[in-house]
Formats: sequence, C-alpha cells, structure tokens
Amino acid sequence: MKKLFTLLTLLTVTAVACNEDNERPLAQPDTSQSTFTLLSESVLEYDAEGGHGKIQYTIENPVEGALVLPTVDVDWVTDFYVTSSEISFYVEASTVEEPREATIIVAYGQSKSFVVGIRQKAYVPSEVTLNDCLLNGSFEGRDTVAGTIFNYVISFTDNGLKGADDSQTSSYLYRFNIYSERLHGLVEDAVPNGEYSLDVRNHGKKDSFMADGSFYKLFGEEGYTVEFTSGTVTVTDDGIHVVAETEDGRTHEINYTGSKKLSYVDAVEKTHSTLTDNFSFDKDNVYIRCYYYGDYYGLGYDNWSISFIEDNSSFSGLYIVFNILIDKSLGYVPDAFLGEYPAYTLDRGTNYASTFIPGTRRGYSSYSWLVECKNGLFDYSLEPSSPLASGVIRFTKEDNTYTIEYDCKDDKGFDIKGTVRANGIGEIYDVRDPEHPKSGF
Repeated sequence: MKKLFTLLTLLTVTAVACNEDNERPLAQPDTSQSTFTLLSESVLEYDAEGGHGKIQYTIENPVEGALVLPTVDVDWVTDFYVTSSEISFYVEASTVEEPREATIIVAYGQSKSFVVGIRQKAYVPSEVTLNDCLLNGSFEGRDTVAGTIFNYVISFTDNGLKGADDSQTSSYLYRFNIYSERLHGLVEDAVPNGEYSLDVRNHGKKDSFMADGSFYKLFGEEGYTVEFTSGTVTVTDDGIHVVAETEDGRTHEINYTGSKKLSYVDAVEKTHSTLTDNFSFDKDNVYIRCYYYGDYYGLGYDNWSISFIEDNSSFSGLYIVFNILIDKSLGYVPDAFLGEYPAYTLDRGTNYASTFIPGTRRGYSSYSWLVECKNGLFDYSLEPSSPLASGVIRFTKEDNTYTIEYDCKDDKGFDIKGTVRANGIGEIYDVRDPEHPKSGF
C-alpha cells in the first residue's frame, strides 16, 4: 500500500500524470505566477461503505487556458467532476479486510499542484468462518472460588502465540476462558470434551466460557478488540467447533481439527527440581498427615493426599506429599490408601486406579512433591525441592506402625529414595466436609 503521507511531503509541484493507455493531455500553460490553494482537508477519511467526496480550492491570478486536472493512483476512486472551485468524486465500497489508501494529485496548468490523500477503513464481514487456524493455550489450574471447576484458556490464531495474548506474527486472535468440571488428564494439558456456553455474569460455572478473558482481537495499527455477546465452544474427539457473536454484530464460526494439546509457540518444558545429585532420606518417627478429597479431579477415582514432615513440632525439615488415586468404591475408610502406587503415565489412558500423580507439570499444590520446610513455611528455592516425576510409592502397616517407601525420580532424572515410619497417623481429614473434621482411625 502506498505511503500517502510520504507523498504528501514529497509532492509540491507536479505535472499532470496519466495512465499509459491514455493519450497525454494537451500541453498546459505556465501557471507559476498563479496561486493554487487547497481549502479542504489534505487527508479525507471514509468508512468501508465509501461514498461521495469533494475537494475545494481557490485560484489567484488564473491563466487563460489552464485546466484543473485530477489524477488518482487506484481504480476505486472514480467519477471526477471539476468546477471553478470544487472537484467532486466517488469512493467505491471496499471488500478488502484491511485499510486502504489512495493519492489524488490535482494539477493546475503546468506549474501548480496539490495532493489529497484518501484513507478508507477495512471491510468487516458480517460472518466469518475459519477452517484453517492454530490452537494455543494453557491449563490454569483449579478455580479457587468455584472449587470443583478447572480453568483452561484456549486461543485460535493464524500463526500462533508466544504467550497468552502475545503475538509477533498473527493477524488475529480468538480467546476463550473455559471452565470445566472435568479434567482432561494428569500429565498432558488439553481442554476436556464438552460443550461450553458463554457465561455473561462471569460466575466461572461449569461447562462455560467466561465473558471476562474471552474476546476477538485484530492485531496491527488498525487493530481492535471486541467481546463476545453469545456463543458455544464444543470440544470433541474430532476437534473444536466454535460459533460465537461479537458485540459488533458479527457471527464467527471456527472449525478446528488437530492436536488439542495446550502450549505456546517455542514453549520449553521447564524442570522444577533444585537437585544436583541423587537424594535419599530415611527416618523413623516422622509425622504423617492424610487428606481425603473424594473424586476431586472428576476422573472416577478417589484422591488421597498423604504427606510426612520430618519435625512436626516446628513443622521444619523434609516434607513430602504423595497424591494418589484409588478405586472410589472404597470411600473414606480406615487405611484405604495402603498399597503400591506407580506414577501415572499417558499410556495408561483413563485407568488412573492405584497410581500416584506426578508433580512434573502442574506443581506442588496439586501433585506429588518434595520440599524443605522451615518454621511452617515451604521454601522451593532450597535443595531439596523437587517434583516426584516417576517411580513407585508403597504404603504398608504393621500393628500401628505405618511405613512409606518411595523409589522415584525427579524431572531431571535424579533418584529420590527413602523409607520413613510413623507410630500411627498424626492427622486425617475428610476435605469434603467444610469443617475438615478429623476421623478417629
């Protein structure tokens, strides 16, 4: 597209130009002693619909036989008509989905001229259909207010995103802030199957995408952002289908097929472990605490969180939490967690029974981690601090002695091994009860 503002500064005195296919106009007389003045704006703005326009001017010391001749560098500015003080013309409607510009050169005789720029806004279609786009996004974790709802952000662009809203190459972005009562999986992040409708009240309720954080954005100098007024995001095994309306009255349809794994362009898988070598820890008389969450992840299996602390009196020293999944038919009963638990891996599919949840991807708050504590505070910057990324955990009981054996690896491949014992369970909670009552196991 021509840079009309550059032309405005460069063109001061210009002879009349014409198309190569046309004959040259007759030679014009010298008008160097005349004053040819533009009275209108030097840049005229038009919507995509186009319309009629006028350029007003004055001539002082006119020269007999000198003509006022407008020329233009595009074919969508037409129908010029010249009077002694005004030039009328017509700007055709645009069907181009980006702004466009034109330059009208108005010459008087041989020696005088001025330039008028025409700038027209982009055409905005009332219906947009995308069949070829890229998916980016991230799992944002469990919603702290909704409790049992998981939050996912998904985005569709033409060339991808480097971050949640950060694009260096994409021209547009569709973003949906999704809330689901289901979790896709424990290792790979992907939005779960389901139908998600717009939640205009931003409650973060299940099977919805919130108006807050969901929008359509056009990048670039003429860019803008509009929110959704209605819509549905449908996720199936075959892909993702979106039908949504934005506040500018347009209807958008997205038909996406391909991988539903959520990540960003050039994203690098992080390691969280601070270990620099293999690690082992064995100790008697640790303090064990247990939490029962029921089917916390909506996977059809009960979740137990079993942890031990080296010194419970000051809550200091080594602390490890093991998040395990078991058959939910057992329920909240004494010692339901006893047994052996390998780490969950993708090749197990939806068979989560008798596995522990690796801490590699989503951090300590949900999964299995080792961390150092001091006076009741976790310090993830210290060694040891590490996710339990793979391996096996065993919980056994003899008389009233509970034994935890762990033979695991962190996300750097270092060993994390040990055996700890406790004389009974220190605390057991049923988290489903808001009072978190202890059970007399």
